[in-house]
Amino acid sequence: MREMKSVLGQIVPVLARIDATLSGTLPHLATKAELRAELADKPGKAYLWAVIGVLVAAIIASYGAGLAAIALLR
Repeated sequence: MREMKSVLGQIVPVLARIDATLSGTLPHLATKAELRAELADKPGKAYLWAVIGVLVAAIIASYGAGLAAIALLR
């Protein structure tokens, strides 16, 4: 009997999760409105590509400056 109570105690939380899934209300998941609001705060693709471009340009410029400095030292 003790083993049956133990098994039932393990089944009850699983049934509660199944019920929450079927009813469509999982409390730990974000709603569509929450996801849209969070994505609105994130930078767009064009902004990210612009930042990458600036970083690449800075790397190329510093490499060129290093080459020029080496040429002057010779």
